[in-house]
Amino acid sequence: MHSKITIFNMTIPAYGTMVIFGAIVVTVLGIIVCLCRKMSIDSFLKLEFYGGIFAIIGAKLWFMIANAKDYTGKFLTLEMFLDSGFSSYGGIILGMIAVWMTAKLINVDLETYAKSLIFLVPLFHSFWKTGCYMGGCCYGIEYSGPGAVVF
Repeated sequence: MHSKITIFNMTIPAYGTMVIFGAIVVTVLGIIVCLCRKMSIDSFLKLEFYGGIFAIIGAKLWFMIANAKDYTGKFLTLEMFLDSGFSSYGGIILGMIAVWMTAKLINVDLETYAKSLIFLVPLFHSFWKTGCYMGGCCYGIEYSGPGAVVF
């Protein structure tokens, strides 16, 4: 596994790189869809921003809840929150709630945006999980037997 990528003599973490690359791809595709369907790009960016921020918070919180035994008897601090991992379930749940609430606050027809842009959620998730795969951080231990993938 390669948890780091080297580009122009700079070594950067693969996980974060894939997440940022995914966010850029999803944003560009979302803007293109909004232009083609004559939807407000400003509203899309607001929905994406708040959905994304709360998805990160939800992913962290769900990870901490799922691993609560590691935090037993400890006072939860900001450092513990920042050092915790991510869980896609929490990200999807809180992100979707935030998108719904943002749509209500900015008075946008969420159904129109959801029908046109919902494909961006699994697309972004695929970048996220590719970063996990490259970093070797999720689900299991290193394996080098039959069927192992080496890159």
